[in-house]
Amino acid sequence: MRIALVCSVIGLIVLYLWQARVEIPEAKAASLGDYVGRDVKLAGSVVSVKNYDTVAYLKVMQPSAVSVVLFRDSNFSIPNGTQVEITGEVTEYQGKLQLVASKIKVK
Repeated sequence: MRIALVCSVIGLIVLYLWQARVEIPEAKAASLGDYVGRDVKLAGSVVSVKNYDTVAYLKVMQPSAVSVVLFRDSNFSIPNGTQVEITGEVTEYQGKLQLVASKIKVK
C-alpha cells in the first residue's frame, strides 16, 4: 500500500513539473491555419459579443478579425474594445477557422 501511495505522489509531482514546462504558442490571425487541432494563445481587442443559451460568439480584432467560441454556463459580458488574451483550440467549422476558448484573460 505504501509503495502505491509513494509511486502515485511521485507521478503527480512529475506530471506537475512537466505541465509547467509546456508552452502554448502565441498565434496571429494570419497564421491560425497552421495550428488547427492545437491550443494557442491569441491577443486582441473585442469588437463584438453575441450571447446565446450556452455559447457566446466573440470577434477579436488583431490586424484581422478572429471568431472565438466560448461555451459557458452563465451569461458572458465583456465591453467592446477590451484587450484580451484567449487560450483555446483552433478548429475549422463550416470551412472557416475559429478559436474555441478554454480561457479568457482581460489584459
